Amino acid sequence: MPTLYAKFSKDNPTITTKFKVATTKRNTDFSKVNYNENEKFTPEIAKFLEPTNTIQIDGIVREKANLITKRHKW
Repeated sequence: MPTLYAKFSKDNPTITTKFKVATTKRNTDFSKVNYNENEKFTPEIAKFLEPTNTIQIDGIVREKANLITKRHKW
């Protein structure tokens, strides 16, 4: 995976990047899944759903996630 490294001398640097993401449509029969919508994710799983300094969960990422999940309330 290509990596970008940048070093700045100013206090508040900004870099804007653009990239393309490809998705694959998959079909799952959720009628066979025992799912409780009130169940909370364990900390081990929940940490992977949080943003980081390099992985955001807003903008086009949120739009695509909402499209995929149809705004399901987790």
